[in-house]
Amino acid sequence: MKRFITACCLFFSAALNAQTNAPLTQFDITSYSVNIDFVDEYDTLDVGVIVRYRLVNPNCKEINLSLVGLNPQTGTGMKVDKVTCSSLGGNIPFRQTKDELIIPAQTDPDKQWFYVHYRGVAADGIIIGKNKFGDRTFFTDTWPDRAPHWLACVNHPGDKAEFVWSVEAPEHYTVSANGILTMETHAPQNRKMWTFIQQEPIAVKVAAVAVARFDCSLQETVNCVPVYEYYFPQSRENRHYKFDSSASILKFFTALIGEYPYKKLANLQSTISFGGMENAGNIFYDQESVDGDRDCEALVAHETIHQWFGNSVSEKSFAHVWLSEGFATFLTNYYIEKKYGKDSLNKRLKKDWERSLRFSANNNRSVVDNTTDFMSLLTPNSYEKGGLFLQALREKIGDSLFFSIIRTFYGKYKFKNADTEDFRAVVESLTRKNWKEFFNDWLYKPKLPEKYLPAK
Repeated sequence: MKRFITACCLFFSAALNAQTNAPLTQFDITSYSVNIDFVDEYDTLDVGVIVRYRLVNPNCKEINLSLVGLNPQTGTGMKVDKVTCSSLGGNIPFRQTKDELIIPAQTDPDKQWFYVHYRGVAADGIIIGKNKFGDRTFFTDTWPDRAPHWLACVNHPGDKAEFVWSVEAPEHYTVSANGILTMETHAPQNRKMWTFIQQEPIAVKVAAVAVARFDCSLQETVNCVPVYEYYFPQSRENRHYKFDSSASILKFFTALIGEYPYKKLANLQSTISFGGMENAGNIFYDQESVDGDRDCEALVAHETIHQWFGNSVSEKSFAHVWLSEGFATFLTNYYIEKKYGKDSLNKRLKKDWERSLRFSANNNRSVVDNTTDFMSLLTPNSYEKGGLFLQALREKIGDSLFFSIIRTFYGKYKFKNADTEDFRAVVESLTRKNWKEFFNDWLYKPKLPEKYLPAK
């Protein structure tokens, strides 16, 4: 993720963090089947979701989903009108509070699902408006904890689920979402329905739908993974300028880390609040990313790396978000080194070190940070200092063993969640050495450990 955020993102993040850091000890969501309608005439969303779950605690009495309720003052929020389960004979009781939907838990596995229907205008988490060309667009924008503004869900990076997207919109639009497009059918009143299936489990933070007037093309297929490009039609002349490195980047990191975790890689021009957002297999880039030059190769590399680290291997809680952003920063630097040489790497390391020093001079925060203001984690601590830590570790261990550690860590936690101590355990297992002091100096103390300064 490239760090560019709006004031509204900062405001709403603080309001939705109660469940985001909660331990997943009661139940686990296994799948969401989301039906969502978009229209041109107004911003109201009509959403139906089939939620399937399993009980972690057999004594669990309630399923609590995050969902922002209707705010009478602003008119935004979602109003649930029904919850049903045919296995239970139809309508089932529910309670909706200002930020939760609460439903009785069932012990019978055949009855551990329900359908919830609601409508409303989302105050955040989805951007509905016009792009720079004046065309209406719809882009979900959920990282880190903003999905509950429009999706009833478990708002936690450790709760991963399969997704089925059924998206209905006017037929002049094109739709992209996580997963593979399995069906595209016409609907009444000049509308269409697109269905995508995301079989690999993902966290809600990287679940995404895009609806816009797009030109779409297949760039290349890499190891059976199609690489797509989605551009606004007015950007047609520049369509290959920004994302033309995507397929080669995918090849590079597949060889370095391991098999790409998803069944497609789509790069989309969008209107989101970040410069880039690594949604699983469905990456969104700011609309200004297509401007006629080729200056965002590092950004494309960064967001592509997140498919492995951040999406497939995810942090157990946002306190360990450096396992996403630090890994993407380090591996982008490594890609630049291998493509453009050691001097290019050293220039990037020098800038990373300077940014980290400036941040640590004015902040008494460590890389592993338990703040509940998740947007405040998008700092040089998570990015540059996390990347510099990995560079320092690489230089102490050597490339052969270091990248064996990276591959082992990925293989062990693919489609799972890990924290800093899980990574340390892999490092110590392969090196047969205690790295506690090294990890503490870099990741659990606020200042930069200058004794580990990477070589210039």
